[in-house]
Amino acid sequence: MKRFIKLLYNRIFRKSNRNNIAFVNFLFQKILGINKDFPIEAHYTTIISSPQNIKFKGGIKFIKSMSVSGNCYFSAYNGIEFGYNVLFAPSVKIISSNHDFSADRKPLEGQPVIIGDNVWLGTGVVILPEVNIGENCIVAAGAVVSKSFGKNLIIGGVPAKVLGGICSCGNRLKKSEGIYFCEKCGEKYKLENNNLISL
Repeated sequence: MKRFIKLLYNRIFRKSNRNNIAFVNFLFQKILGINKDFPIEAHYTTIISSPQNIKFKGGIKFIKSMSVSGNCYFSAYNGIEFGYNVLFAPSVKIISSNHDFSADRKPLEGQPVIIGDNVWLGTGVVILPEVNIGENCIVAAGAVVSKSFGKNLIIGGVPAKVLGGICSCGNRLKKSEGIYFCEKCGEKYKLENNNLISL
């Protein structure tokens, strides 16, 4: 028993690497039962509320982010839908419901939070109820997203706003006189209601 405790101690407190995190996550999730109802490995400091309401398409980036990005909070009362290969950094918070003003603070029914394919959420991003983020978006660190955004956008700030765009060819768009354009392929776009529209 003494040897087992020593091995366990050495395993947990050795220099951090992927295997060590996986072991600690396993210990918290499968042995201690924290986030036990979530079907994939979750970082041991992540809190997942209503895990049965989280849908995800998967992808290696999403699975790795879930296991190594700590201090995240997912409140999925009204549902959270993750697209394929969503990448997120530590301390991301996604809240899918609000509550009423009565004494018992019952959650309000609403639409799920939807995050499109290949979205990158930076450190400390907060996403509020009923927000849709289109595919191929980048959300800057510390952004508070309180409204929906279309695809291929770079967003950030408090509250979040459009900071730039990404061309369908993958290049970052430049902006001149209200028109977004790609120096590589020549495509032109305009921004309308938080959506990039091809000209």
